[in-house]
Amino acid sequence: MSGFQCSSSTSRGEKQFDERGQLLRLVGSHTDITERKREANRFQSAVEASPNAMIMVDDKGRIVLANSRADSMFGYEPGSLVGTSLDLLVPEAARGGHERLRQGFMDAASNRGMADGRLPS
Repeated sequence: MSGFQCSSSTSRGEKQFDERGQLLRLVGSHTDITERKREANRFQSAVEASPNAMIMVDDKGRIVLANSRADSMFGYEPGSLVGTSLDLLVPEAARGGHERLRQGFMDAASNRGMADGRLPS
């Protein structure tokens, strides 16, 4: 099978009807998303290869990506952090103000370590 290439695509379509409800035509589109899939796989591989625990959350604090180092560090089965609230990983004593801090970061994101300047030295 030399020369075989795999590609990914997405298709969308809809039926259009006339005023009597008779099908007039089908309208659709087909998009090649092969490169987008390759980039997503490269990104996922880079995150997984990191020697550090990595977690990404959405604007509501739900975990959308976690590598196996993060799963292991927090004692979760591989892949089981995704979809849970980041607040579950915050010590209970600090949870009360964490949502405000997280939202402040989302409103003015910057490159910084977690808890920078907020923990006693």
